[in-house]
Amino acid sequence: MANEMPWNAFQGNDKLQPHPLDQSLPGGVVVNPHSAYAQELKKWNTPKRYGGMNVDGYEEYPRTLYKAIDFGTGKAEVHRMPPPRWAYPSGTEGDKQWDLACLNAEQITKQCQATVHNDTEKANYLSRGWTLTQDEALEAYEKQQQTIGDAAAERVFRDQRMSEKARAEADAADKATHAHVPDVPAPKKRRGRKPKAPMVTV
Repeated sequence: MANEMPWNAFQGNDKLQPHPLDQSLPGGVVVNPHSAYAQELKKWNTPKRYGGMNVDGYEEYPRTLYKAIDFGTGKAEVHRMPPPRWAYPSGTEGDKQWDLACLNAEQITKQCQATVHNDTEKANYLSRGWTLTQDEALEAYEKQQQTIGDAAAERVFRDQRMSEKARAEADAADKATHAHVPDVPAPKKRRGRKPKAPMVTV
């Protein structure tokens, strides 16, 4: 090869000879160390204890907590990625559809994730079913669904001893949702006074 050094380049020489590639221009982005951009980089690369903006080490907060939620798809989610633009028609109408889909994905992610800034906030969210990781959130959701499924199975067993009218109400409650129904809500009672009994005269 043209850039290879001869086999006897180091004969009688104790120092290494520079390789031709070492004499080429540096790769990547060259930043003027005196520019405002370089000064900003330096500030963010310097730890706080030395007057910079970078962390001094591991800092727990702020951190994100997670909760798995089923948004009607039959599958729990802890976040939703925005869809690709090519999945929608070209043109202005396609842009609007894509913007709405991205906004919907963002709103779903916000419902599944929460940012806490101290131990008190973290304990508050954890007590309400939030978890430290996405995997823990999905596992908690599966356990919850398993508990609800067991309760629904017990309800089906009890339904076998119910009247025809009660079983019809249970079937209607099951068909109204794809989720397990562990208990059928009682029908609403009509408000108002009971009609007075007719007076009997002798």
